[in-house]
Amino acid sequence: MKWKDVYITEAELKRNRLPYFPLSLKENKISVFDYLNAHLGFVPCLGNLKINGNTAEFDLYNFGMGAPMDYRMIVKSLIKNILFVRI
Repeated sequence: MKWKDVYITEAELKRNRLPYFPLSLKENKISVFDYLNAHLGFVPCLGNLKINGNTAEFDLYNFGMGAPMDYRMIVKSLIKNILFVRI
């Protein structure tokens, strides 16, 4: 299958506003086959994790091409006071 050997560069992904997980790129490119394999559906990933004492902050990203039908976030902690902000 020839399309397994066709590559997309990071610049092309950005120009076409396609979501991608930066660590899935090798030498700033990814094959079309690997891109579709890794990015179909909803692919949640955490980023920008900051821990300060008993506080943790992070961003939730979707690197997939699909939106979740429904989702919920469960936060578990050993301490009782949890502040959860949903934007």
